[in-house]
Amino acid sequence: MLSQVLPELQRFIEHHCTDVLRLPIPEIIYSHYTGDQVADVFVLENLLAADFKAYQDGDLNEEKLKSCLECLAQLHGTGLAYKLHIGGIDKILKQFPKMEEQAQIKVNSFSDS
Repeated sequence: MLSQVLPELQRFIEHHCTDVLRLPIPEIIYSHYTGDQVADVFVLENLLAADFKAYQDGDLNEEKLKSCLECLAQLHGTGLAYKLHIGGIDKILKQFPKMEEQAQIKVNSFSDS
């Protein structure tokens, strides 16, 4: 699923953002998920050749945690913008039928109390 969704989000950024922006995510070569923990496969680009650094003791500091949160915020913000752009969750699920919808808070749920 990620090998379909992430490139689509990157295309969306390229066509709708004023700056050159790349999602901070390695290239996904292949992914297949069945949930049986036997046939599940997730193949990324060569991370060392792409200048990603392996985790080492002491790497978990405030600066790196903030960087990770910024990357997650970019990814989720792009996803939300894309969802609004194409017309909502129903269109997303139609475009990516294997995607599972997470629980959502209904707009009127707070007015009932």
